Amino acid sequence: MCEIRRRRSSIAIELIRSADALSHVLARIDEVLRLPEITLAQATDIESIADTIGDVFLGIRQAVSANDFDRLIACGDRLRDEIAIAEALLDRFIKPMN
Repeated sequence: MCEIRRRRSSIAIELIRSADALSHVLARIDEVLRLPEITLAQATDIESIADTIGDVFLGIRQAVSANDFDRLIACGDRLRDEIAIAEALLDRFIKPMN
């Protein structure tokens, strides 16, 4: 029982960290979509980021419902990867303030 509790705590901490990064990504998506130079195709690509992340959250929800720790860890890893991909993509659109 102690091992299960430890795994749950570890997963929860990782998801909380991802949620913090996710709020930053969603704010940046909003910022980028407001840029006047964004084309319709670019906007569609950017909006797909939120859709992909939403799909990952659905997987997390299903894994929690099924008490599937391995799937939950995999979904957490994928969420972290998708956030990193989103940040890299958004960085290309946001000009440095220097």
